[in-house]
Amino acid sequence: MIKKLVSITVVLFILCSYSFAENRSFSIDGKYNAYFPEKPKFLAELGQGSKRHRSYVYTDEENLIIYTATYQAGITRFAKKDVPKALENYVKGQALSVGGKVKSYKANSIGSNESAIFSVIYKYENVEIRKFGVLSYKGGRFYQWSVQNFPALSKLDGKTLFYNHLNQFSVK
Repeated sequence: MIKKLVSITVVLFILCSYSFAENRSFSIDGKYNAYFPEKPKFLAELGQGSKRHRSYVYTDEENLIIYTATYQAGITRFAKKDVPKALENYVKGQALSVGGKVKSYKANSIGSNESAIFSVIYKYENVEIRKFGVLSYKGGRFYQWSVQNFPALSKLDGKTLFYNHLNQFSVK
């Protein structure tokens, strides 16, 4: 009887631990939620005025995966008809800023927000980096979450991680 109770307790503990680890959605400054394996750390606030952005990061050093969340702290208003192009330009601008290329881009809707799901490939010190991200626009601000990996070095696949946890991204 005690062996059964211990076995059941161990199984429940493992199932609960797995479930908790897989569903770690963190609030980013109370503005949106995104998945991180552990609590992300504030990285920086860059830019001025409407171009000011706040960034958070968590690096899984064991698997060489980088999770980021960045949002526009300033406000830039777009007419509804201009939002799809603004999202596309935002992603293209990111790729250009690191000397990379947009490999995939799909306009989407997440919640009631205009959004885009994208991937960018770039190199840093001759090492290829792949970034899989989601970008949403709401109330004059861009909200982004991404997973980056190093295909030649990372132990896990960034694309799989991104799509497995995309459903945890939501703008409040």
